[in-house]
Amino acid sequence: MELATLILFPFFGFGFVFYFLPSIVALVRGKRDTLSICLLNFFLGWTLIGWIIALVWAFKVDVGSADSHRRRPCIYSLLSPSSAATLYAFARVG
Repeated sequence: MELATLILFPFFGFGFVFYFLPSIVALVRGKRDTLSICLLNFFLGWTLIGWIIALVWAFKVDVGSADSHRRRPCIYSLLSPSSAATLYAFARVG
């Protein structure tokens, strides 16, 4: 029983993280459409096309708007400096 737990726990744990990867990327990057990306990922992520669309949307750079001069709160402000630097280095794209 313990051996099965040791084998299955990482499989399901990594699967959960992999399934919600677009949502995690959107949260880390501070996207303005984070809720929409999370909902798309939650409801249509089980289809391959829904997951890919959510992932591309999460990595896409936000287009500047009239409110772009105001700084939005970011997840990095909630973390310790070393954790924030690690996440920033991991999620930085383009």
